[in-house]
Amino acid sequence: MSPHLKQFLAGGTLTGAVTGLFVDAASYGDELSGAGAVFAFLVVPGITAAVLTGIFRNEKNRAKRLLSPRWLFARLLCVAYLTTFPVFGVLAGGATVPQVVLVGAISGTFWAMPFMLPFVSR
Repeated sequence: MSPHLKQFLAGGTLTGAVTGLFVDAASYGDELSGAGAVFAFLVVPGITAAVLTGIFRNEKNRAKRLLSPRWLFARLLCVAYLTTFPVFGVLAGGATVPQVVLVGAISGTFWAMPFMLPFVSR
């Protein structure tokens, strides 16, 4: 497996899990409405993508000339926004925190797959 593929697979899974965790935290207990929903949809994906881009942007990755931070941030932002929809759906059903994080991780991995396709053939 190429290092690009491993990095982005881990990034997609972590993006989904962290997005699920933050959206659940913004839900104020059992209800996601009003300011919490706006915060969860508009702010949480950007924070998640920025934090995870900072984690994946270290000296080891720069030395190997892996994905550029700007490219990675844009893709993780897309994955984070697309992950909010399944997470909102699970929250509407009254899921617990581990269930929300699991759905976030699965959907983050799923939504990261189209961005990984160019690296599969390398």
